[in-house]
Amino acid sequence: SDVYKRQAEYGVVEFKFSSEVVVDQEFEKLIQDVLKTCQKVKISGFNSHRKFIVDLFLSKHHKFNDLDLSWNWVSRDDLSLITDPLKTNSTITILNMGGHSEMEGVDQWSEVVRLNTALTSLNLASTCLGYHWTKGFTDVLKVNTTLKHLNLDSAGVFSDGAEDFAEVLKVNSTLETLTLSCDSLNQGAAAIGEALKVNSALKTLDLGFNDIGSNSRSIAEALKTNSTLQTLNLMYNSIKGEEAELFAEALKTNSTLQNLLLDDIQLGSAGQQAFAECLKINSTLKSLNLGKSSDEGGQAIAEALRINSSLVELKLGADNWSSTTKELFQELSKAKPTLKISF
Repeated sequence: SDVYKRQAEYGVVEFKFSSEVVVDQEFEKLIQDVLKTCQKVKISGFNSHRKFIVDLFLSKHHKFNDLDLSWNWVSRDDLSLITDPLKTNSTITILNMGGHSEMEGVDQWSEVVRLNTALTSLNLASTCLGYHWTKGFTDVLKVNTTLKHLNLDSAGVFSDGAEDFAEVLKVNSTLETLTLSCDSLNQGAAAIGEALKVNSALKTLDLGFNDIGSNSRSIAEALKTNSTLQTLNLMYNSIKGEEAELFAEALKTNSTLQNLLLDDIQLGSAGQQAFAECLKINSTLKSLNLGKSSDEGGQAIAEALRINSSLVELKLGADNWSSTTKELFQELSKAKPTLKISF
């Protein structure tokens, strides 16, 4: 009890259930007392006391608004124990259900999103839900007005699912953060790029590790007109050559994007020069991750950073740089101590 109370003082309490835990009235009263002061609850061992946990944490109203049930391996049959009370729960605004790789239940989650008016953040990462569920879910998202943050990392959205989410982004005016990393989006990313041209709500988009390749062109084009996106993650997407140039060109006119992750991008000579030129003009970007640059490209980027006044963090690969190029960056670090550069 002392451990729980000390945790509650910091606003976060983790309850570790197991078959050895006796869930009697005394234990329930202890939890009730602890829940009076905490804001976030994390639960492990859900399967050992399913009904007790649901009755106490989900069916009753408490002060806490953040519930973490991740990596509890909730079975398909037991999922309704969680989703049913969530349909009417009015206190939990942040829910983490990530890590249930055996879990299905598109209908249940669609109903939760349709009926619940409190949830603002939902994490279903690593749930292996698959494309077969996205249509019903995305139809609900088109009219949802409360959910702001949605994490579907490694949820098996795939290309067709990405096209469904693109339709959501065209009409949804509430969603601010969308994570679709490691979802095998491929050509579906092109549809998302088209949607970004008209979307006016999304602030953070994570499409990392999706093998997008040339389908990133529409996303680069969207950056020329999109005025809300602040963070874009496209790391490890086989982006190269002409696509790299398109992103650099878009950054010359974009005035809202602050963080761009293009780790492992294959810049090429023209792409390196293009990013150097855009850094001389862009005054909004704060953080930029790029792939490897040649000796000549590194020098061009270093010179551009002397002019740039907004960037505070740069990650850049060094490909056989000469001592001259290394010295340029050393001098730059001294001249701009607030600029963090990693290689």
